[in-house]
Amino acid sequence: MSQWQIEELIPQSGKMRLLDEVLSFDGHTIRVGLRVRDDGLFNDAASGGRVPAWVGLEYMAQAVAAHSGVALMARGEKKRNGFLLGTRSYESNVDSFAPGAALVVTAQQLVQSPEGLGMYACTIEGDGVHIAAKITGYLPNDETAFWATVAGTGTNSGAS
Repeated sequence: MSQWQIEELIPQSGKMRLLDEVLSFDGHTIRVGLRVRDDGLFNDAASGGRVPAWVGLEYMAQAVAAHSGVALMARGEKKRNGFLLGTRSYESNVDSFAPGAALVVTAQQLVQSPEGLGMYACTIEGDGVHIAAKITGYLPNDETAFWATVAGTGTNSGAS
């Protein structure tokens, strides 16, 4: 059993929490496991309940969130919301995931700025599944100030 519980690391809950467990963490790389649910939000009834492969991007984003969660926990901070900014070269050898499939998602931190921007090399592996992508995310240091800026009420809004 892992020393970290997924629900303590990522803000997603209920059916939106797609990961099951942390398999390993070494400071730069996290490996998480999941079993594709048969009753999830993304199951496609027309394809026998399969989950489209593009949902792998959310699996990767949650793995990155878990990586950030472990780092925050190590500093005595609580989990907080991050934002997926984009992906590059999402390459998948499958169109969908079968319900019940066991998958391992790896997220290796490549770059992390003090301002909260990060880039990760991610993979998803399973029986016959090989997916790779680089994703970029943002974990604001002060989420309240971030939202105030987005709303145009913060000090960095550019309004005069």
